[in-house]
Amino acid sequence: MAKIVMIVGDFNEDLEVRFPQQALEMLGHEVHTISPGKPAGSRVVTAVHDLADTSLQSYTEARGHDFPVSHDFSSLEPTAYDALVVPGGRAPEYQRCDAHVLKLVRHFFEANKPVACTCHGIQILAAAGVLQGRRVTAVPFCRPEVEMANGQWGRKMQDDVTDSVNWAVEQGIADPDNVCIYGASYGGYAVMAGITKTPKMYKCAVNYVGVTDMGLLFSKMPKVWEIWEEQQKIEIGDYDNDKEYLDAVSPINLVDRIETPLYIVHGVRDWRVPIQHAQKLRRELEKNGKVEGEDFWWMVKTDEGHGFYKEANKMELYSELEEFFGRYLKDS
Repeated sequence: MAKIVMIVGDFNEDLEVRFPQQALEMLGHEVHTISPGKPAGSRVVTAVHDLADTSLQSYTEARGHDFPVSHDFSSLEPTAYDALVVPGGRAPEYQRCDAHVLKLVRHFFEANKPVACTCHGIQILAAAGVLQGRRVTAVPFCRPEVEMANGQWGRKMQDDVTDSVNWAVEQGIADPDNVCIYGASYGGYAVMAGITKTPKMYKCAVNYVGVTDMGLLFSKMPKVWEIWEEQQKIEIGDYDNDKEYLDAVSPINLVDRIETPLYIVHGVRDWRVPIQHAQKLRRELEKNGKVEGEDFWWMVKTDEGHGFYKEANKMELYSELEEFFGRYLKDS
C-alpha cells in the first residue's frame, strides 16, 4: 500500500483532516502527519466551521479536536512518500507563507505524484505556483485560486480522478480489479460521476453526503450562499443558461448507467447538501430495478448533518463500511 504524508496545522477544518486520514488508513495506506514548527508526538487543534448564521458575512469557528502530529516536519524526506494530502480550514492561510511547505508541495508535482487538496488547501497550491493549467474546485472564499485553474465539474475534473486511478495502476500501487471509490460532499459527487462516467472502473462506491442532482444544487442553495451565486457560476455553471450542459453531468440523470454496488450515507439535518439529494437518488435506483441490500445500501441519521460527528454514529458507519469494502475488495 502507499505511504502518504499530510500537512496539518492549528485550525485545519476538522472533517478535512479526520476524514482522509481515517479513510486512507481504513484502506490499508500508511498516513504520516507533519506540521511546520511542531515536533512528532505533539498535536494540532482542528476547527469546526459553520455558515448557518445568515446574518454573518463569513463562517463561525468552534474548536474541534486535538489531532496528532506523527512525524517531524524538519526531518521529512519527501522522496520516501507516494502521495500528499493538503487539507483546508484556516491553516493554509499561514502555511502558504512558509517556503519549506511550498518546496515540499512542489516536489510532489514535479515528481508527478498524486496530490489531494480540499477547500482552502488550494491556497497553498496557488502559493506554490502549481495550479496553472490544472483543474480544481474549492469553497467560494477561494475564488482567485479557482479562477487560476478553471474548474469543470463532472468533465475534466472527473478525468483527473480517472487519470489518478490509471496512474496508480501503472505504478503498481493499485490492482485494476480491486479499486473502490469513496468521497464526501463534492467528493460524493465525484463518486457518483465516477460510477456513471466510468462504470467498469470501480468494484464498489460510497457516496457520503454527496451532490447527486445539479438542478437541486442550485434550487436548494442555502441562503448564506446566495452572496456567492456569481462565483458558483464560475466554478460550476449557470443553471438558468447552462441547464443542458449541467444536466449532462448530473448523476441523477445517469442512474441507468450504474453497475457498481453503492453505499449512500447522509444526514437529515444537512443544509449544505440537503437530504433530498440522497432521497432522489434512492428513488431513481429503485426505478431502475436496483434493490436495497443487494445493489445499494443506505444509512441516514436524523441527528446528523453534513457529516457524522456523534461517536455512536461514526462507529456504526465505519463498521458498516469496513464490512462493505471487505465484501468487494479482495485481499492483495
